[in-house]
Amino acid sequence: MQQTPDQQTNSSSFGEVFVTKPVTVHRLNLKRDVLEVFTNEKILDYEIKFTVLDHRGEREIDIGSGVARDIISAYFEEFSLSDMTGFSERVPVIRHDMLNEKWKAVARLLLYSYRVDCFPTVFARAFIASTIVDETLLTKEMIISSFLLFLPPADNDIVKEMLYEFDESKLDALMDVLSGYNCFRPPKEDNLKTILYELGHHELVQKPRYSMELRPNTDNLITLLVNDLHKKFNENFIVQDNFCYV
Repeated sequence: MQQTPDQQTNSSSFGEVFVTKPVTVHRLNLKRDVLEVFTNEKILDYEIKFTVLDHRGEREIDIGSGVARDIISAYFEEFSLSDMTGFSERVPVIRHDMLNEKWKAVARLLLYSYRVDCFPTVFARAFIASTIVDETLLTKEMIISSFLLFLPPADNDIVKEMLYEFDESKLDALMDVLSGYNCFRPPKEDNLKTILYELGHHELVQKPRYSMELRPNTDNLITLLVNDLHKKFNENFIVQDNFCYV
């Protein structure tokens, strides 16, 4: 990964003026190179101009802001496979090679991805609400909804069926799903939602919290981003494939 001297200035959609920072990343080492870029504590003060080198070391064709979106999409696609757990909605997992500076870099990249209109919806909504946005946005319904999407499809179907109509004949199948998350309290019609809420809070909020406890301090720019994301989070994201444009 190569960084060249800062050049021209650009204005963002938030009214901030940024100095352009040219950055070169390699397609074959994209995840590593992008993470290295965002370990820079001041990187969010810049408008990043990415140049991508292909597997032959030749420069790929630039297409305006689409380059940044392509890089962010590719990064989080790889990140979701190597550093996250879950299914339709996922959360980060703690790894021995992901220390605090790297998690801070991921947090900066999340904020930057929102600034360029390419925020990854692969992250569980409950996780984003409790870490990047504002934990006061968390509701019981949101946690349960996120947890259902966190589950494998077959388990999701079992739980949804029992939520819709509690059937004692399917209790063993439900217990098999819940026990996988260390729940050994017998589920009943009147406590199933509470159990799902508790399990969801544990899996989506408590367990991955370290990864985002280390998010960068909120200077004026990041505060603008977080406030805007907070507003949009109360509305419905427009989802396109695995990414949303808001």
